[in-house]
Parts: sequence; structure tokens; C-alpha cells
Amino acid sequence: MTDEYSSIREELATYRDAIRSLLSKNPTLNEAEVCHKCIDPLLRILGWTLGDISREHSVEGGERVDYALSIDGKVKLLLDAKKAKEKLDKHRKQVLFYCIGEDIRFGVLFNGESLELLDSRARGDSRRLFSCSLEEGVAQFDSRLRYLVRAEVAKGSLEGFRHDESERKKCAVEEKKIREKNLAQLKTEYEKLQISLPGWFILNLQERLPEVPQALIGEFVGRQLGVPARSQTQVDVKTAPMASGNRFRSMKIGSEMYQIRHSYDILLHTVEWLIHKGELRREHCPIPYGPTRDLVNTVPKHRTGGDFRAPKKLSNGLYMDANHSTAGCINGAKSLLEKFGYSQDLLEFLE
Repeated sequence: MTDEYSSIREELATYRDAIRSLLSKNPTLNEAEVCHKCIDPLLRILGWTLGDISREHSVEGGERVDYALSIDGKVKLLLDAKKAKEKLDKHRKQVLFYCIGEDIRFGVLFNGESLELLDSRARGDSRRLFSCSLEEGVAQFDSRLRYLVRAEVAKGSLEGFRHDESERKKCAVEEKKIREKNLAQLKTEYEKLQISLPGWFILNLQERLPEVPQALIGEFVGRQLGVPARSQTQVDVKTAPMASGNRFRSMKIGSEMYQIRHSYDILLHTVEWLIHKGELRREHCPIPYGPTRDLVNTVPKHRTGGDFRAPKKLSNGLYMDANHSTAGCINGAKSLLEKFGYSQDLLEFLE
């Protein structure tokens, strides 16, 4: 293995030194700079050609991932760039979502100095195959960056990846911390909700805390409502109120009729209806939807600083984030109507 990849090892050592120097001079590289200055040369070293690489690759939900890496026309890896110093763990769920939606098993996160390799078909701790700094990835080539060499991906080495003991322990510690944080967030959001149906609780909590796994939400709600453990796993959010909006083709707000082509149209029509009524104005912003997200703001950002994932510019110059599930769009629309003093009953859906 050492002889086979000796030239790659040498190039990686030079690359590592160059990136170390680059980040010392400019530690705040944005995502575009990370792509151009860090990822593009790394992929070349690892054997990926221009014909293998698709930039700004479209994925489910109308979003894009920075790179899709293909072999013989079949996508093998999705790679998403993050700005320098950005914590990768908070983006892990999104990359896994992209992979699952596209039926692509492996995903990679990279910010120029840290890298994560993810397996969308694994469970729990095993989803993260490894997390390391670029320095570690080069130094521990055989158990880290070797798995991203094109030739290794082509012969299926990723599918045979096995966690080493230190990585398993590292994952377990981090998963425990994340679980404790998620439970604390769930407790806070649970106390804000005044609904007694488990399925509806789950839908609201999923929209407010998208980073928390659905299974943990179901478990938490079941405990809080005294639902037996067996029932916790049987809660079907598809039968809960407002969860079936994806079959609707039109909607009414009062006497106004609107067509629905995408789930976000439900929210968009409601927001524009309120704008035309003179209700929703700049001084009302930001309009929150959970502890860290906003429905509407004066700029396409959440109050915590994160960008809207699917910004829509409104007729009065404000911005709406359309990145919500069908249930989330319906919940958001009804919440907005109530916020401005209108009954939820104004909103009707027609198949």
C-alpha cells in the first residue's frame, strides 16, 4: 500500500503545508474559497478528474451540494464545503439528508482544515466513519484519506470500512453530548407547545428542532405524555393533523383562491396575503419559528446569523425561508394567521 501510493503521500504532505500556510494568513476563507483553494487541489491529488466531478450538484428539495464525485457515470460521494473554522457537526444531518434523498451512501464535509466521512446507511455512532484534521488525515493516510482516493472508491474500499477503537470511543462521547443537548432542547420546546396529540407534537418539534433525530423526538414525546414504550415507535406522523398537505392542489385564505405547486407555496401565499392586508411589515421582523430559525426577516438570514436555506424575496422586500416540510409550511401558515389576529379556519385546502 505504501509503494502504491507513495507519490500521493508526497503530494499530500506538500498540500498540507500549503493549506497550513494559507489558513495562517487567511483563517476566514469562505465556502467558495475553500472549494477553489482547498478542495479542488485535494481532489486532483486523490486522483479525481474533471470528468468525475460535478460542481453545484442538484439534490432533492431544490438544493445543491458543492461536489458530486462519480465513477463510470455513477455518483459515489457527495462532498459539501464549509467555510474555514466552521464546525462540521452541525452540518452532518444535512449532508446525510442529501445522501439519503439521492440514494448515495457516502458523504464528506470539509472546511479546509477538518474533514468528516459519513455513511448514510449506517445507524447512530456508525454514521460518522471518521472525523479528523487535515494534519491527521495526511499523517494517518492508510486509515483516513486513502479511503477517498479515486482508485480505492472504485474498488469498493469504502464499503469495507471498519471503525478503529479510538474512533468508536470518540463517536460515542460526541453522540452522548449531542443527545443530552437535544433532550434539553426538546424539554424547552415541549413546554412551549400546548397540544396534546403525540403526532402533532412530533411534527411541531421536528420543525422547531430539525437537527434532532425523529426517533429521539418520538421517544421524548412518548415519555412526556405517558405513552407506553411500544406505542412511542408506532406514532405515525402521517396521520397527525396537517401532515397530509402534499396531496393538496389549491388553497383558500378567506375568499382568495391560490394554486399549490410546491409545499412552500402554502407558506408563501399566506405571507403575501398578510402583506397585502397591510399586516406583515418590516417592523415585525424577525418572525421566529423555533429557537434558532425564522420564517420571515428583513434579510435572508436567521437572527442567529445562519443563512436561509431556501430564501424567497417577498413583494415588500422582506425574505421568507421556504426550507420546510409540507407539515411545517402548514404549521407556519396557521401560526402566522394567528399571530396577526386571524383564525386558522381561514385557511382551507382543496384536493
